[in-house]
Amino acid sequence: MPRVLIAAMLALSMIGGCKMSESMAPVPAKTDTLPLPSGVDASRLFDCAQTSIDAFGKANSDWLPVARKDIAAGVLESRDFAPANISGFRVRIVLPAGSNTATIELKGAGPYFMDLGVEQAMRDLKSSIGRCLGG
Repeated sequence: MPRVLIAAMLALSMIGGCKMSESMAPVPAKTDTLPLPSGVDASRLFDCAQTSIDAFGKANSDWLPVARKDIAAGVLESRDFAPANISGFRVRIVLPAGSNTATIELKGAGPYFMDLGVEQAMRDLKSSIGRCLGG
């Protein structure tokens, strides 16, 4: 590859600085389900999820805190869940009315969309919530 082309590509990448670009790469993410013990409602699930996320956040600042806990809608979200270009572990948990299975979405992007370890983080989150729920 000609040196001029390499230099131009390097210069263009530096213009953007450290801000993550949504067009650069997909956000490392994992979606899974969590079957709930009988009688567990959104309030109890979300309390356990928030306790787990808070504990993870104390041990690892990559975990963003809960910003939305809407029991009526059955939705819990970490801060800045929707945008793609945010660093950190972000969680969205949905429990449809009348369901005994929650859906967990976890995003875990570092600088330049580096995977922060979403597979292990999902296992840890599900395990922590499960212990809290008594399962």
